[in-house]
Amino acid sequence: MGNPVTTWQGMLAAAGHIVSEGYHYDNSIPGRCAPWSHGLDCSTFAALAINRAGGTIDPCTNSWAMATLCKNTPRPQWLTALVGPGLGTEIPQEIALAWPGTWWFHMTDKGHIEIGTGMNGGLPGSVGAHSHATGIGYSHWWPNFFTFYAIAPMLLGSFEATYAWKVQPMYNPPLQVVDFLSNEAGGTWLLLPNFAVVYTKAGQPTLIGGMVSPADSAAVAGRTPAKLEPRSYGHPARPGYTIVATSGERYVPSTQH
Repeated sequence: MGNPVTTWQGMLAAAGHIVSEGYHYDNSIPGRCAPWSHGLDCSTFAALAINRAGGTIDPCTNSWAMATLCKNTPRPQWLTALVGPGLGTEIPQEIALAWPGTWWFHMTDKGHIEIGTGMNGGLPGSVGAHSHATGIGYSHWWPNFFTFYAIAPMLLGSFEATYAWKVQPMYNPPLQVVDFLSNEAGGTWLLLPNFAVVYTKAGQPTLIGGMVSPADSAAVAGRTPAKLEPRSYGHPARPGYTIVATSGERYVPSTQH
């Protein structure tokens, strides 16, 4: 489960402090991780944020090694139950965009890593050491630039504490289903009283989506769900849904923006 004192919230806070401390982008050797240097590249930025939050990782690691660490970590049962199968701590892109504090990897050439900050203003946000041209700080990225998304192994306990409780209704049937909607691609969405949406399809793991990210949960606080309506999103278009509250207010999960 990882060190319980190492949280994704603490890592994001540490990343923010690093941004404010005037570091510059430096991917040279030994500049990227020399004690006397005030320069960081993408992986040493991510490592410093983790270590400041109480984790332990080689401060001079690189993005390939960090991705390998994620892939080689035994996959927790709660993660598979919540987001489906994957390699190590891998998570789907739509989950990475909804859960702040995940690691986003661009695994070509020298590789690249950013720390996801969730959906900000309808765009995927991240923080990290970007390049010589754009420096260190916060940014928006087109998510298809990234090829692998994962939870840092030392943050598994924090993510479990934040999200794994959402799996528990699946262990205590019958579910209290408010409404259901067929997915054009197969399977069915089930709307639950807490604005979570369960996706079921024969032969595939049950997935939980809907208004489950911290920002989405805050948006529906005090509201009561009434029904699901079909919609499409993305390029190319994919089937999605709108959640309609009893008040008539309409909500689209941040993962479908």
